[in-house]
Amino acid sequence: FTADFAAQYWSGDVNILYDYVTPTTGFRFQPLMGFRFTSYDETLIQHGEFDNSSGLNSTLGTLTTPFRNTIRSSTENIMCLGQVGFQMEVVEDWFTLGFSPKFGMGSNSIHTHVLTNNLRYNPFDLTATDPATSSQKNNVIFGSSIDLSAYTKIRLTEWLSLTGSVFYWYLPTVARSSNVVVYDDAGLTQPPAIHPRIKTNSMSVIGLTVGAQITF
Repeated sequence: FTADFAAQYWSGDVNILYDYVTPTTGFRFQPLMGFRFTSYDETLIQHGEFDNSSGLNSTLGTLTTPFRNTIRSSTENIMCLGQVGFQMEVVEDWFTLGFSPKFGMGSNSIHTHVLTNNLRYNPFDLTATDPATSSQKNNVIFGSSIDLSAYTKIRLTEWLSLTGSVFYWYLPTVARSSNVVVYDDAGLTQPPAIHPRIKTNSMSVIGLTVGAQITF
């Protein structure tokens, strides 16, 4: 038995800062509002192999090409969210410290897909195998996100700055590939019945970024 897992996350946002009597240095507080797009996809592929090395079928010997079955589950989450928050900074001539929380609400368009191939087999009749099956489910639910980030900028010269940030993203309702599979099976006499469902879980991401900024 083997399992392969892959995940892909894309996100971007556009915000408008309310710039009212904002000092160029010292403490400043700016409310913001904007739009966030997030795409989060997962794929889980489960494989099982049977080569009769255990001698279950004494007439076959060990198979040079093992019998292989597959369950593949994938999910797609497309979120379109309006968001509000603020940007709070302490700005001095040679450094900046900031904190920016954002809270988003909107829709999450979920697509789930489950595929099986050679799901079950009879070790005494390897020609009696299940065909490939495919099923999917789609739904649009309420989506939301929390984005907390703290950042700093250290100006080395008038044109070069070092930057760094820590961030925490929380998504309370996303479909995960390991949780949308329903492992229904009524036995060898019935067609394969493994199928997807719409089920959500929470997910959080914590990260650190470092870099540099050149100002012309």
